[in-house]
Amino acid sequence: MDLFDVIVVGAGIGGISSAVPAARTGAGTLLVDSNEHIGGTGVHSPLGLLCGCGPRADFWCNEGVLQEFFPHLWGIDRAKEKLWYYDSNDLAERYATVTAKEPNLTVWSATTLQSVKVGAGKAIQSIRVAGKHHADVAGKVFIDGTADGNLSAL
Repeated sequence: MDLFDVIVVGAGIGGISSAVPAARTGAGTLLVDSNEHIGGTGVHSPLGLLCGCGPRADFWCNEGVLQEFFPHLWGIDRAKEKLWYYDSNDLAERYATVTAKEPNLTVWSATTLQSVKVGAGKAIQSIRVAGKHHADVAGKVFIDGTADGNLSAL
């Protein structure tokens, strides 16, 4: 059985923001995510449709109902004012770069949480994962970084 100090399930912004600082303290940290690439909603959803899209802040993928949700954005002169945007591919690259630099951080992507073993007081002792990595993994601290609370639910 593999042993880590900290195990984080879910590699979106919450999970990454938990795993990287934990690893920087010297804790052996495992970050597990079911997607092939880490990044969560910021990388794997159409969030860019809300924030603007691509290398230009004046280009919008969807001008439909978003005008009703964010009328203040359509009321400005985009030629004169710079709008904030992000590119999901750039964000994915940044996540990969930051996590790869951490020697105490192990990232298992394309790996799904299968089950949880609990001990006294319902404290998590270990998890079982499958996918690219098949393992039973024990830890001292477990963090649920999933959007749906998958670790907590199990």
